[in-house]
Parts: sequence; structure tokens; C-alpha cells
Amino acid sequence: MDYPQNLSNHRSCLDYLIDVNRRRRPALYPAQTHSAGLKNLHVGAAVLLEHHPGMTAKVLAKIADEARWARRLPRRKSVVTSSNESEYPMLYPLFLTLHLFAALIFIGTVFFEVLFLESMRKQLPVKVMLLVEQGIGRRARTLVPWVLLVLFGAGAGMVWLRYLPTLATPLASSFGTLLMLKIAVAVSVLLHFLAAMYLFRSDRMTARYLHFIHASLFCHMIVIVLLAKGMFYLAW
Repeated sequence: MDYPQNLSNHRSCLDYLIDVNRRRRPALYPAQTHSAGLKNLHVGAAVLLEHHPGMTAKVLAKIADEARWARRLPRRKSVVTSSNESEYPMLYPLFLTLHLFAALIFIGTVFFEVLFLESMRKQLPVKVMLLVEQGIGRRARTLVPWVLLVLFGAGAGMVWLRYLPTLATPLASSFGTLLMLKIAVAVSVLLHFLAAMYLFRSDRMTARYLHFIHASLFCHMIVIVLLAKGMFYLAW
């Protein structure tokens, strides 16, 4: 392991050691393993002892704390990626950006309707609230289909480029299991939207149906956000 030759005091040695350890965190770099991280930690401790044989007990205790912290990290299996990404290296960042922007718009719309619009209902006259809902509804029916098209199209492209091997055996890893659950919840969101569009076009949409769809979509969005983050931090 390469290390700086100008480690002149305990603090610089310790900072360098901790930096090496944290750059090997399996939670942030799934391809790395615990053994790699701990090996670097132990080598760093040996370097520190070599440079400063008379180091204080406080520094040694901090090194021990870092080692115990590293052992508590969950073991992560490296994610098997598809060869399609190597053939089209610029497509995945593009799909990811489009997916994030579309998700931002859709989730923001749902949260606004549930957290803000519902509370405004009690503060505005019925006629005014009816006009507000009609205006928002017309705009949503015009914009949201395109947002969902970008959202699901970009998501499908990301799966095709990188995650097809993972989804071939989704139960083989925690990442694959959570990704499969996220896709299933996303399909449920799409079904909610199609059902709402059908009810609007057939003039069967009622306030009760609308409230149920909004509340259900709100819960779906929370689950999707938790799954999206958990895929990279949860392991079993």
C-alpha cells in the first residue's frame, strides 16, 4: 500500500489512516469487501506504528474504534452489470438524469396534492376550490402522461443497460430483491394512473375515488423512495 512519506505527527497519521479506511467502505463501494477494508486498516496501523513507536494510547484507541466500526458494516455482494452498458457508456447517465427529473416532477405533484391541496380544501370556499381542482386536474392530465413516459422509459433503459443480469435472479442478492420490489411498486403506480384516467374520461371519477387514489399514490411514493435508497445501503 502506498502512503505519504511526510507523516510528521500523530494527527496527520491518524487522519490518513481514517481516510484510507473510509474510502474502502463497502456501503459506498459495493465492489470492495470487508477483508479489503480491514486489510488496509491494519496496514495503516502498522505504518502508523512504524513512524511513531511512542504513539499515545488515545491514538491507539481511536484506531481500534475504526476497526470495530468497519467490522459492523454489512457485507455487500458486487452488482453484476450488463454488457450493454459497456457498449453504450453515455446512455446510462442520460437515462439516470431523465429518470431523476421525471421522478422529481411526479413525486412533487403527488406530494403537493396530498399535503397542500387537501388542507386548502377547508380554508377556501367550495366554488373556489372546485375551480382550483379543475385547473390543476386539466394541467396534470396534460403533463403527467409525458412525465410518466419519460420516467418509465428511462427506468426501462437503465434496467436494460445495467441490471438485466441482476433481475434474472432477483432473490440471489438483497439489491436484486429490493430492485424487483421497486419495479413492482412502480407498476402499481402506473396502474393507479391508468385507472384514474379511465375514471376521468368515463365521467365516473368522484371525490371519494380521487381521495383514495391520491392517498394510495402518496404511500407508493414513500415506499419507492425508501426502496431506491435501501438498494444501496441494506444487505442481508
